[in-house]
Amino acid sequence: MAGEHEPGTSLPGTRLHAWLARVVSSETMQRIVSPVLADFQDEIRVVDSHGHLRLMATRVRWMGALATALILNFMSRPASPGERVQHRRLWTGVSMACVAVAVSQSVMILSQSGPAGEALSAGSPALAIMLLLYLLPSGLAVGIPCGVLLGALTCTPAAPGRRRPLALAGVVGSVIVLLLLAFVVPPSNQAYRVTAWRAISAAGVRAVPEKGVREMSFGELEQNAAKYRSIDRSGHAATYEVERHRRLALAAACVVLVWFAAGLAGTRLASSLARRLAVTAAVATLYVGLFGWGSYIATRVTVDSPAPVWIPNLVFLVLAAALQIARRRGGVPSVSRG
Repeated sequence: MAGEHEPGTSLPGTRLHAWLARVVSSETMQRIVSPVLADFQDEIRVVDSHGHLRLMATRVRWMGALATALILNFMSRPASPGERVQHRRLWTGVSMACVAVAVSQSVMILSQSGPAGEALSAGSPALAIMLLLYLLPSGLAVGIPCGVLLGALTCTPAAPGRRRPLALAGVVGSVIVLLLLAFVVPPSNQAYRVTAWRAISAAGVRAVPEKGVREMSFGELEQNAAKYRSIDRSGHAATYEVERHRRLALAAACVVLVWFAAGLAGTRLASSLARRLAVTAAVATLYVGLFGWGSYIATRVTVDSPAPVWIPNLVFLVLAAALQIARRRGGVPSVSRG
């Protein structure tokens, strides 16, 4: 049947199921993970031959369903009144930031010059919507760390049950970003390039652009890095290794930024929505700047280590530790919150 996977190949979600089986309880696997992934694989069999847009939308929907199910499973445990207040404040902030950053990031990329800009100038509203859909996963990969940062700033430091919501935001945010960067963003980036290229190509010209590092899966990055290492082209190998570490570092940023925000929560910098938004924008700008600088060092200055891409996480980890130590010693003044 058209769209069926060849014998010997695994369906999308098989590796994810095996990985989750190591970190999630057997009861959660039986009640949530296995049924969700089974439905996802059944739908993949149906839509696999119906075009990359529908296939990508299917992946986004089912990865979101799995993440939502795991979050609801965690939150369904009995929570104290204090925890419920913290959850409400945190997830309101997370939702606000994720939506704002994801959409603004996508629109900003669409407005830049290049094939996408030319395609939009000569294209239809349907093309603009399609390109925006392709870019939203990349926007979410940036928006979720900003979201957990803004949400964590809203938590009340002295309230009971504060640690559980913060831990939930950091861990779940990291897992979702990693899933996006592993399974959704690379094919959506490639589909975005192909769609924009075809929109401005002459009739009959349908050459698909080759994949860049941003369009490759973790497996493809590892294979290319190994290939170039084997022929002693370390500079090329570092390009693929750095991209893998970039994705891991961005996912880990959720945990780091939540801990950093926990040290600022309750201070004057987080005493109002306007100040929390300003802090989020400032921290995000600094993080992205350090992230780009570290990536530049790893790819242009050094060729033997991807460690520089972890510089922003290390910086904010040190700042978070300093804030926590100062708070315990009474060196971080807090303000009352109604």
